[in-house]
Amino acid sequence: MMRSAPQNKSMRRHSLHLSLLLIALSSLLLTTSCSKADVRDVFEQYLWQNRVVLVFAPEREDPSFQAQMRDLRAHIEGLEERDIVRWAIVSHDFVMLEGDLLPYMGTPPLYDHFNVDESAFAFILLGKDGEEKQRSETPVNMKELFALVDQMPMRQREI
Repeated sequence: MMRSAPQNKSMRRHSLHLSLLLIALSSLLLTTSCSKADVRDVFEQYLWQNRVVLVFAPEREDPSFQAQMRDLRAHIEGLEERDIVRWAIVSHDFVMLEGDLLPYMGTPPLYDHFNVDESAFAFILLGKDGEEKQRSETPVNMKELFALVDQMPMRQREI
């Protein structure tokens, strides 16, 4: 049975996420000895393949975090169309990749690597080149995010 192109893309994306999840788990176990190099290794897996959105929060009940995560979930199609992978990081609580909990990944190395205050909300967009393209201390509107991504040269070549 032949699968349609969207199904194949979805399967490849899911396979890529599983691979990245395994790499992330093996690279960033909950230890105090994790370094910025370990975090960099995890995110190098996305280079030239995906854009990355990281949402940091001091606690899971943080209103900004809740609003941002709701908005991201409501715009999954637009995120997938733009090859955007979602990370959620809650200080000393949990790390999630595309909605899947990464129970053995510690949050401190991520806060340290991305220079985020553990007591504050932060939204960070990384481009396919691995460089930071946007940072906000308030939730980001998806229309604005998509407009920013859509004007990027790499995205222009994808369209």
